[in-house]
Amino acid sequence: MNWRDLTVVVLGIAVAVAVWSWRGRAESAAQPSRRLESGGLRLDIPAQDVELISQQGPRAVLKVDMREHPGLDVEIQFQGPSRDWSFNLGDSSSNNGYGGDGGSTSHDAEMQIVNGRLDVFASDQIVDGDKHLVKGWPIQGESFKFQISDGRLSGDNGLSLQNTALFALKGQEDREGPVNYDLFVGVNRVIGGGRVGSGVSGLKLRFSQ
Repeated sequence: MNWRDLTVVVLGIAVAVAVWSWRGRAESAAQPSRRLESGGLRLDIPAQDVELISQQGPRAVLKVDMREHPGLDVEIQFQGPSRDWSFNLGDSSSNNGYGGDGGSTSHDAEMQIVNGRLDVFASDQIVDGDKHLVKGWPIQGESFKFQISDGRLSGDNGLSLQNTALFALKGQEDREGPVNYDLFVGVNRVIGGGRVGSGVSGLKLRFSQ
C-alpha cells in the first residue's frame, strides 16, 4: 500500500468516526416525548418529569420537575387571537395572574399572556412596589418561543431577563413553603384559580441540553 492509498484509508476512518460520533450525540440529545390532543389543544411534552395535572378541552395545567434539568425550552402555537388568559407559567402551584398566588411559596415568579400581551412578574423576593419585570412584550406571528433556567428568561423578539427574583429552580430556601424545583404551566387558563382564555392551540416543551 502506497502513501496515497494509506491517506485515503485514514481519511475514510476519520469520516466514519465523525459520523458515528455525530449520530451518538444526536441520539443522546433526542428526548422521548408524548403527544396528547384534546379539544383542539395539542401537547408535545417530555415523557418524563412532566405531569399533566388536568385537561378539560383546550385548557390544561402541567407540572414540570426541573430537578435534573438545566432549563426548559417552550414553544407556544396560536390559532386565532389571544383572548383573556391564553398562557400562564410560574414557580407556584397557585399562581393566578399578575404575580400573585395563594401563598404556596415565596418563590412565585410568573409570566402571563393576556389578550396577546406578555407580562413577567418577580417573586415575593421583591416585596415593595411594582413586581413587573416586563410589561406588554410584543407577541408576533403564530408562535412564540422562549427558554427558562434558574433566574433567567430569554426568547423571541429579543426577550432577555436575568434576576434573582425570577424562577428559583435550584432548591432555594423558601420562607412560605417547602423547597421545590417545579414549574407550573397553565394553557388557556391560569395555573390556579378560575381565570380562563383562548388562543393557544399547541404547546411544545423540551428540556434544555
